[in-house]
Amino acid sequence: MPALGSRLRERYGDACYALALLFGKGSFLARRGDDLQGPPVRHRVGTGIRSIEARLADAVRGDYYADLRAGPEPWLDSPQAQRGFGANVHRFHTAPLVPARDYDGFAFVARSSCSHLLAGPGD
Repeated sequence: MPALGSRLRERYGDACYALALLFGKGSFLARRGDDLQGPPVRHRVGTGIRSIEARLADAVRGDYYADLRAGPEPWLDSPQAQRGFGANVHRFHTAPLVPARDYDGFAFVARSSCSHLLAGPGD
């Protein structure tokens, strides 16, 4: 399945700048498995060793932005394994992408932290 960035580029051409947001390690909130009603819980993850996130963490220390339209490093033109998480975490997995084809740039956050739930109406 093509990455969303490549689909947006097909539709909008140069009027679109598809930016990937990737992080190295840290935590995030998501529901567990198929529990669509339960509250999000904290998940922790490291960079791993076989993901684009691990390569980006090793390439430059700290947070940074890279414009892939400016001529990416050659390895960004080849298939990479990107970690995949969603609103529900069934298991941690990777999905293939070719960064320079699927996105125009990326922002890399070395360490993420959980978001905080806001109080809803009547809370």
